Amino acid sequence: MNKHLRAIILSFLCLQAIAQSNVKDSLLASLKRSEIEQRSFILMELAELYQTSDPDSSIVLAREGLALARHMKNADNIALGLYRIGVAHRMKGEYKKSEEYFLKSLEICKTINNEKLIAANLNSIGITYVGLGIYSKALEFYLQALKKREEVHDWKGVAATLSNIGIVHTQQNNFSKAYNCHAQALKILHSIPDSRQDAAVVLDNFAYLYKKQGNYVKALETYNAIYNTFMLVGDKVGVHSCLLNMGDIYLEQGNSIKAYEYYTQGLHLAQEINAKDAIAQDLIGLSRVYSVTDKLIDGLSAADKALELAKESGAKQIVKQASLMLYKKHKELKNYNKALYYFEVAHAVDDSILVTENAKVGFALQANYDLEKKHTQMASVHQIAQKALTKYAQQHYLFLGVLLGIGIIVYLLIRNLLQERKIDQLLVKQKMSELAYLNAHKIRGPVASILGLVTLYNRTNLADDFNQVVISHIDTSAKELDRMIHEVANKTQLVYQMHEQSGEKIEL
Repeated sequence: MNKHLRAIILSFLCLQAIAQSNVKDSLLASLKRSEIEQRSFILMELAELYQTSDPDSSIVLAREGLALARHMKNADNIALGLYRIGVAHRMKGEYKKSEEYFLKSLEICKTINNEKLIAANLNSIGITYVGLGIYSKALEFYLQALKKREEVHDWKGVAATLSNIGIVHTQQNNFSKAYNCHAQALKILHSIPDSRQDAAVVLDNFAYLYKKQGNYVKALETYNAIYNTFMLVGDKVGVHSCLLNMGDIYLEQGNSIKAYEYYTQGLHLAQEINAKDAIAQDLIGLSRVYSVTDKLIDGLSAADKALELAKESGAKQIVKQASLMLYKKHKELKNYNKALYYFEVAHAVDDSILVTENAKVGFALQANYDLEKKHTQMASVHQIAQKALTKYAQQHYLFLGVLLGIGIIVYLLIRNLLQERKIDQLLVKQKMSELAYLNAHKIRGPVASILGLVTLYNRTNLADDFNQVVISHIDTSAKELDRMIHEVANKTQLVYQMHEQSGEKIEL
């Protein structure tokens, strides 16, 4: 039953490998008849397909695509080209160089808001820091990538980043956290079609976790299960991971022959893809095999080469491993000066990693302190502003109260003034009425006399003497009337002049 099941699985994987090969052929055919902008994108796709099987070819393809993208001024393809080159260099173990490309790509992605590629760059920078042995920085970038990938619903990416975080926890011996991360990643991938290769990568990380825990049976079982998957899809990086780790397990179990076999296969594969850090790891493995088989000189040579390659790639943990291996071998050969030198190199690596980690912790503490300080300052500013606002409000209300009071007083004054002027006008009118009344009575007397005399004169035939008397009285009354009319006119004119000067209008 197991044989039949394995045959079915292998048949399925063969079909998948054939399908991937057909994709490459199809892209190569399309490349010949496509326009410049399409050629750029196709070259990027080909670079991705070759990145785990032939990183050098991947770099060549990505560079051609990048040149076309720059010619077309296509920012998205420029960012993608830089990213693809960075991935290929990372596959070769050239971590510092790969980081440079990721940072350049990230900068462009931020200007054009390419969120998915931003997340991919952040994740890849995290992988680079794992290779350099700086786990706190790796975790920092992984968490940024995870958040971004969740935002853009890139669930394959989410699974990959979760598993990468699991690797960091494994390296720091936080095995339960590592297991949870890998389990979450695998659960996500099982719900996504065409994710077998991605699931194999997560299982590879699971196997490494089992190996670190000393569960060699489970680790070997998992590595054997995913080895065929990586072989059939042409993932040489994945195949190398299986070979290297199985060699480590067999060596730990005392099976140096099996260990040598797997390390040698891994070395040939690493040399084929020109992955410096992978070559260095295989050489360290072989050096350990030579040590247990009493081939100290061969072991020394392998460790020397491993150290040289590790320094070139910037892989600090591999530098440390190779230096410790050389320290032990020179100590066995009683070359104490060299032994001391390599011991110091190994511990210098530890110190540099520790300084970086401490700097990171210090930066985090400083950031927290600055944040708390900022919050405190903001609270103080808020309190000061609140007090100032309260004081201003009090002053404002006081000012408004004073203005209102002044307004009321002015209103009352104006009102009183108007009332006084009105009273004055009424008094003036009253006096004028009285004056007119008195003058009317004064005028009425002479007028009545004149009228009476005229009537008397008309009704009777009086003697001349009497006529003279009547006429004399009429004359006197007329003159008196004329005098009084002038007097009334003068007084009235005087009153008008007085009130015109005060601006008042008097109606008689």
